[in-house]
Amino acid sequence: MDKPTQEQVKEFWELCGLKEQPTGSWYTDDGEFVYTELPPIDLEHIGLLFQYAVPLVHQENDWLYGITFTYNQPNGGVICSIATEKMLSQAQGEDPALALFWALKEARSE
Repeated sequence: MDKPTQEQVKEFWELCGLKEQPTGSWYTDDGEFVYTELPPIDLEHIGLLFQYAVPLVHQENDWLYGITFTYNQPNGGVICSIATEKMLSQAQGEDPALALFWALKEARSE
């Protein structure tokens, strides 16, 4: 899948409970600082996805059985699979962060 638009990224983080402040910085509902601008979806910041998005998928689906990454040799990129009690979500991206983003987005919309 392609890189998400700024609107998609903003909507995603808002669904994860993050809020943009007038300064442009992003915080949690509890006031914890997250990032100085719209948190990026890239390999360097993949930890933010695990910290703020993965727990919500677990919470919404009762059980989170696993998240796996498979390198897609013929087509390039990475496939991310998220298995929960209620569904299996899979998405492909050019790197693990993008694949995880799209799989989480799919899991959240189920």
